[in-house]
Amino acid sequence: FIIWEDSLNFYWHIYAQHINASGALQWNSNGVSICSSSNTQTNPRVEADGLGGAIVTWQDKRNNVDYDIYAQKINAAAVVQWTTNGVAICTAGNTQNNPRIEPDGSNGAIIGWADKRNGTDNNIYIQRVNATGVVQWQTNGVSVCTAANNQSAIDMKYIGSTGVVLSWKDDRANANEIYTQLVSLSGVPQLTANGIKISNALKSLSPNVISDGNGGAIIAWQDSIGLGWDITSQKLNSAGTFQWAAGGVTVTNANDDQLYVSQVSDGNGGAIYAWEDHRNGSDYDIYAHHLYENGTAIVGLKELSKYSLYPICYPNPISNNSVIKLSNNPSNSDWDIKIYNALGVLICEQKLNANQSFSFDSFEFNNGVYFYTVNLKNENALSKGYFISTK
Repeated sequence: FIIWEDSLNFYWHIYAQHINASGALQWNSNGVSICSSSNTQTNPRVEADGLGGAIVTWQDKRNNVDYDIYAQKINAAAVVQWTTNGVAICTAGNTQNNPRIEPDGSNGAIIGWADKRNGTDNNIYIQRVNATGVVQWQTNGVSVCTAANNQSAIDMKYIGSTGVVLSWKDDRANANEIYTQLVSLSGVPQLTANGIKISNALKSLSPNVISDGNGGAIIAWQDSIGLGWDITSQKLNSAGTFQWAAGGVTVTNANDDQLYVSQVSDGNGGAIYAWEDHRNGSDYDIYAHHLYENGTAIVGLKELSKYSLYPICYPNPISNNSVIKLSNNPSNSDWDIKIYNALGVLICEQKLNANQSFSFDSFEFNNGVYFYTVNLKNENALSKGYFISTK
């Protein structure tokens, strides 16, 4: 699903389009109107509804005074499902802005935003809306953080039955810091009131949250202890407890600036990170790094004991003569490998003898990140890995 702001009569409104896996437009050639109410609608965000459609949220100035938060559901046939021009998520006084949206596990959505209802500075609020467009928590949302000064740059991720993890930039101590909170599916914050601090640098900003695939979350952000920016990360379990070192672990602290980190789960409780990097001092390049479940860049005993086998891919990024082999196969069993692209589509599989390696060439794979699983024949032993193709 693709959403955008579209100006047809001076004001901005919200439109959407659905593109299938072949790149073909599924709806009207110029998109479908999600909201064309009076005045301006802007800053839309979208999330799949789990039924073939999507739920869209945005900030809305139809009251001609300040921005509120609205949402709309559209089905796979391009028919909006809720009240024309959307249902109100929050219409509190002053401006609500920068909405974020996540699924709620029941075909509805959880929406968070920055909120200036106190008339002084931005705080963080959140609301749940069910599949029929009815808000589930208290009117105008549940407060996640109402600490002093501004809270902004919110990000959030649904982590399953325990709820959603939110993270944001926080100025309560007159310094940019990163805080987080876990909110249950019933709308109750689970950690210390107003969130817990996870950064430990002079200044921190731009948090990014993903699920770790095991009911917890991994948060990454920009950190600075001097003039340049580095990338730091922290992992929380399903109870919101830190899993890595206090203040987070370093993803990169190369020279100069590393900015705008994004990460994805590695499928084993760790994450793969990518960011803009100015270490060469002249322009920005793109770098990537991998942290395992234990927060290190090297596989640890926990991973080895969990999966009982550990595949190695070298060289990586791959070349014309790359190999994936098992570093340990204690039962000397035959094994198989399956390779998937970044969309999770199986593109290659092969069965191998116990002492055999899987050999492959970079020309077989387009540029991108690929994931693989290895499994021992007739045994419940499975492990995973990834490689990068750069041609």
